[in-house]
Amino acid sequence: MEHRIQVLSVKTSLKDKTITLKCSADIDEDTVTPDSICLALPSSAEIIPIKLECDRRKIIVTVVPDILVNADYRLTTTKDIESVVGEPLEPLKALRVVFESAVVTDVKIVSPANFETLDGETVFEWQENGEEKDLCHKYQLQLATDTGFFNISMDTVIEGENSLKTTLNTGQYFVRIRAIKDDDYGKWSKVITFTIPEEKPEPVPNPQPEPKTRPGIPEIVDYTKGDEPVIHGQEKEELPPATALISDRRVNIDDELPETFEFVFDGAINIDQATVVIKRRDS
Repeated sequence: MEHRIQVLSVKTSLKDKTITLKCSADIDEDTVTPDSICLALPSSAEIIPIKLECDRRKIIVTVVPDILVNADYRLTTTKDIESVVGEPLEPLKALRVVFESAVVTDVKIVSPANFETLDGETVFEWQENGEEKDLCHKYQLQLATDTGFFNISMDTVIEGENSLKTTLNTGQYFVRIRAIKDDDYGKWSKVITFTIPEEKPEPVPNPQPEPKTRPGIPEIVDYTKGDEPVIHGQEKEELPPATALISDRRVNIDDELPETFEFVFDGAINIDQATVVIKRRDS
């Protein structure tokens, strides 16, 4: 008859997230492989990721994700595990495993609201639900930048308070809280996510064009009314009298253009830009 080694006891640690199997003989650690033990959650038909290690007569199963407090797990050996002398371990068939806790209350996050947008200063508020005699008044708050809580930004314990104020950088965050009593803790609250947006720069006003000098009213000089001109838009200024043509002598032309004409003025004149136009007028 083949001799088999036995599992003498099963011990769970909620704090360490471990299941320790104590065996009747030293275990060959080479036979404890990732596919030799399976941990499942029957309520969801989910296979739970685990890590395995061996310490002489102990097989230590570490649960990777968060533990569901007081939930029923099932542990099964799927491949032969042997002792150091080659004796096989008695197979485990859906061994019931429970991570029991003295904490029976649950925690609900009141603030911030789910998917809320906040400024840099953030206030966390929560309430513990349960009978007064069961309340723990001690809590663990975790803040992460991912839903799996692998990138933890804050992990703190608050005692005697139901709120926490802190200042955060920009980004999206995920928060969860649970009650603690001695070495036991309750289940995590529902995960809440919120966002700290980047500060938007103040809008820069459109540059305004430099004011242009409006042209003044043009000066209109009326030289038709004697020696004093009329200037619209400004005060009158004294102008020198215009030079007048004083010769009024007619020139008779007998079908031929005279060689010279003579004009006499009552003062000196500037003829640099003067133009004289002579037109024949029929009598």
